[in-house]
Amino acid sequence: MSFRLRGATLIEVTLTLTLTALIIGVATTLYAFIASRTADSVNRFSTLQSCAFLTKEIGSAVSNAISVTTKSLGTVTALVCEVPADGVDRDQDGTMEIYNPSGTDRLGRETYTSGKRIWFYSANQTGAPGTTGFYWFKAIRSDDATPTISDVDTKWSFWNATVPKVFIPGSVTFAPESSLRLARVRILTSKDVSGSDAGLTRSNRGTELDLNQHFFWRSF
Repeated sequence: MSFRLRGATLIEVTLTLTLTALIIGVATTLYAFIASRTADSVNRFSTLQSCAFLTKEIGSAVSNAISVTTKSLGTVTALVCEVPADGVDRDQDGTMEIYNPSGTDRLGRETYTSGKRIWFYSANQTGAPGTTGFYWFKAIRSDDATPTISDVDTKWSFWNATVPKVFIPGSVTFAPESSLRLARVRILTSKDVSGSDAGLTRSNRGTELDLNQHFFWRSF
C-alpha cells in the first residue's frame, strides 16, 4: 500500500499567510507601543532626576547665602547666591556645607565675610554664559563680575567634563524676596522639547511638570 501526501490548497496557503501577517502585525504594534512607553518612562525619569538635582543644589546654596538675587546673562535670568568666604566641603561635591565665621561682633555674635558668588543659569550644551538652551550650569566667582566659561563648576555641571548633567526641557524662574529672605523657584517643563550634546539626544515627550519650591537664606 502506498500513500501520497496531499499538497496544500491555495485557500490553505492564503489562510496561513494571512494569519502569519496578522501575528507579525500585532507583534510589531505591541513592540512599538512598549518601546514608546519605555522611552517615555526613561525621559520622565531623566527630567525628574534633573529637577531634583538642580533644586537640591539651589537649596543648599540659598540656605547658606548672605544674599540672593537674580541677574541677567543676555536673555537668560540667573540666580546668584552670595555665600561666606570660608567653609568646609564635607562630601567633596564642590559645595560648602559648613561655613566658618570670620569673627564676632561686640555683642559676641558670629560674623561672616562675604566670599563667593554661586551662579545658576541655563545655556546651550557648551555651558557658555549668555547662550540659550535647556541645560543648567553652576559657576563660581569671588566677585560680582559676570562669570565666563572658565568659572563653570565642571565637576557639578558635566559628566566626564563634556556632557551636561542637567537638562530641563522648559522654564525655570526665580523670585527672591529679600524682606522675607526667601527664594521661590518654579520649574515648568514642556512637551516635545529636545536637545543634543556630544552625540546624545535628549527629549521630553509628554512629560509636563509644575514644580514650586521655596528656600530661605540665613540671617548672618
